[in-house]
Amino acid sequence: IYNNLGYNLQQQGKLEAAIASYQKALQINPNCAEAEANLGNALHAQGKLSPEQQTYYAQLNGKLGQARKKAGDLATAAVYFQKALELNPNSGEFSTSLREIYQP
Repeated sequence: IYNNLGYNLQQQGKLEAAIASYQKALQINPNCAEAEANLGNALHAQGKLSPEQQTYYAQLNGKLGQARKKAGDLATAAVYFQKALELNPNSGEFSTSLREIYQP
């Protein structure tokens, strides 16, 4: 619930509230990769990630994208790959994965 709330808040531009919701989601379930990726994406939107953190969150978004692609949820996979590219624009891996979704 907190992850979904955070996502909705982030869509409204309320990044501080979104970050707090993602952190609460991770307190409740520390293994929630989706909440962790969303937290990283929100922090990136605020310019608060080091280059190492950007690499970490790019990889996490990429893994979630691959999982959603494998499950047949291409729209969500595309969102994760796009976020991965925003975090790591020079990644050929994420570019290829995104391109495969749009040009199967």
